[in-house]
Amino acid sequence: MGIFNNEPCYRIASGGAAGLTEILLFHPLDVVKTRLQSQTKGSADAYNGIADCVRKTIRNEGFPALYKGILPPICAETPKRAIKFFCFGSYNAYLSRNTGLSNAACGSIAGLGSGLTEGLFITPFERVKILLQNSKGSLKETPSAAAQMRLVIQKHGFGTKGGLMTGCTATLGRHGVWNAIYFGLFRTVMPIIVPDQKAISKSELNLKRFLLGCLCGTLASCINIPYDVAKSRIQSLGGLPGGNFHGMGVHKVMAEIARVEGQAALFAGLAAKLLRLCPAGGVMMMMNEVVYDYLTTTWPLH
Repeated sequence: MGIFNNEPCYRIASGGAAGLTEILLFHPLDVVKTRLQSQTKGSADAYNGIADCVRKTIRNEGFPALYKGILPPICAETPKRAIKFFCFGSYNAYLSRNTGLSNAACGSIAGLGSGLTEGLFITPFERVKILLQNSKGSLKETPSAAAQMRLVIQKHGFGTKGGLMTGCTATLGRHGVWNAIYFGLFRTVMPIIVPDQKAISKSELNLKRFLLGCLCGTLASCINIPYDVAKSRIQSLGGLPGGNFHGMGVHKVMAEIARVEGQAALFAGLAAKLLRLCPAGGVMMMMNEVVYDYLTTTWPLH
């Protein structure tokens, strides 16, 4: 492996593999979640839940429309997950060596740090993805990711007031909270249910990794969804100049949504999100660990 035979490269490779697997499996549910979160409650064209959204999308726009906006996540997801797991591993190792914090505390703080790093990186990709996912019409009528990005930059620039970095704070909040809970809980529970990994089979180990990852992903998604809803509103047409949420901070957007549409609106799309991120949390953690184990077994670290 030469120059690639080191811990950072292995973490980047395993995290990237986990991210690519996740996006290919679960992107249609992300499209559904985004549309449910971006619509205004009570509007004439509002969807009545997940099944209605899927049915109308396929009927009006064709099945490929469920994969609208997949190119930005594919371009971003592999490096995004690589960043997530690499940063988490680096931050967690630093905290473990240099502080007296417990494994759970180190995991949560390192998770928060990795989420903030990840969120900063993916904001431009998320901005483009949300606009593409909310576009109505067949896939052929939808602009490409590159064309949509150029359009945003030409009209609004790179800033946070309608430009490519619009929704940055909401994205940081979404990923920071999610990663803190996901990694913190996993690091707390895994040593309890698997005190000695060598004492059980690989199949049992990976099953426990998957199930625990599902649980962690579910809890994290239930807690961070208000940031997710605010992010979808800010990064869709409502965040453009003239839109209801243009120039508003993430917490002000949350307060406005709750005031106008009720607090339940802050949890819009939760079912679709859980359908995706419950199994995705398991797949992501399991794939990361499986690929990392394979690399360290095939090409041992020196």
